[in-house]
Amino acid sequence: MGKMIISETGGAGAGSEECTATRAELLKGYTAITNDSDDEMVEGTLELTGDAADSQVLAGKSYYNTNPKNKRAGSMVNQGAVNQTLNAGGSYTIPAGYHNGSGKVIANSLASQTGGTASAGHILSGQTAWVNGSKITGTLTIQSVASFSLAQYATQQIIASWALPSVGPWSGIRVMCKQGSYPAHAGDGTLFYEGAGTWASKQLAEGIWYFRSWNYITTNFGRNYGGYVQGSINNTAITGTQTFTSSGIFTVPAKVYAVNVFLVGGGAAGGYGDRSGNFEAGSGGGGGYTATHWNIPVTPGQTISVSIGAGGSLNTNGYPNNGGNTTFGSYSVAGGTTYRNGGSGGGRGTYRKAGYPGGDGGSDGGNGGRADSNYGLGQHTTTRAFGEPNGTLYAGGGGGGGNGSEGVSYRGVGGSGGGGNGRDGWNAGSAGAANTGGGGGGGWCGWSDENGIRGSSGGSGICIVRWGY
Repeated sequence: MGKMIISETGGAGAGSEECTATRAELLKGYTAITNDSDDEMVEGTLELTGDAADSQVLAGKSYYNTNPKNKRAGSMVNQGAVNQTLNAGGSYTIPAGYHNGSGKVIANSLASQTGGTASAGHILSGQTAWVNGSKITGTLTIQSVASFSLAQYATQQIIASWALPSVGPWSGIRVMCKQGSYPAHAGDGTLFYEGAGTWASKQLAEGIWYFRSWNYITTNFGRNYGGYVQGSINNTAITGTQTFTSSGIFTVPAKVYAVNVFLVGGGAAGGYGDRSGNFEAGSGGGGGYTATHWNIPVTPGQTISVSIGAGGSLNTNGYPNNGGNTTFGSYSVAGGTTYRNGGSGGGRGTYRKAGYPGGDGGSDGGNGGRADSNYGLGQHTTTRAFGEPNGTLYAGGGGGGGNGSEGVSYRGVGGSGGGGNGRDGWNAGSAGAANTGGGGGGGWCGWSDENGIRGSSGGSGICIVRWGY
């Protein structure tokens, strides 16, 4: 727009009637006679008030903003028609610029994104899944075990066994137990077993125990449990003892699967006194050896042979024999020997001329016979039943024989645990006590008849079987 110039002719100026522009069509800041100015000079009211930026005007196009003398060029990118496809969960950033309105963003079909082969029977009951574009509610249930049984060992050991389901799904089984009531859920009570096996055992306290077992499957979303099966058992202390003083058969009681056995061999006979040469009295026989065998596996109703070792006897000439072995099935322990060795060693006999006393029998306590010049060798472990401090003491060594010189008694005394006393001119000797494995006392070396110098027989052995301890 420019200034309006009115030419004058013949001294007469143009008037408003000859003008076509109005005041509103004249730029503000400029004056002129307009169609609506009544032949007067007036200032225009027209203004440029644009606020567009170059980036808001399409590239290749020009425009005026607020300054009619400043022609501007647009820079907006012409994107034309933009098309895009998206999967569920995908996103697309719309680029800046001009769009002609024909572009599209299209979502791919759900079926193309949820391809699968699962049916309702493959999906856990109560769970849902999209398969080939359709939402499916599962009907599959976790099968419980086919059977569940409980039994008891002798030592309060409970065995649970079960048959796993023939159809899935399942990853394992969880067995819980509790006293007073059944476990309320798979985390209530004492865990008895968890895994994919078919049986388990655990030692539990006395009383009634209630069991429940749940099959489960493990998924990426945690563990899912199926239904449960249950059962109860009265866990009683099954204990017992059977003592064999003679050979026989042990029959394993019902519900007994392990036994402990204490064996004592027969004690050896006491030695023969010698009246010639050195006049040495006979040594005491060694007590039978002892042994404890723990947790021997057995089954109810099984029969096991037991043989009790005989005490060592005297042959026709009065010479001594060793004690016999005691056995329980394939387990065995030896008898004592006439060399004074055994569970507890026998005492050494005296010499008549030198006046040495006969040796006492083996130890009274738990260490077996001593091992010095006057005693036979013991086993150097306790000879008490089952090795217990208060157990009955067995396998005492026999006392050595003495003499009757000048009316003095020098015979040895048998060891505690059944050892027999030695013989001398004033006191009769004694055999090892029956079923103790005690060694027999030694003979003396006096002037009397042949029988006076004989030793005494050893004591027979013993076998003690017990369970539930």
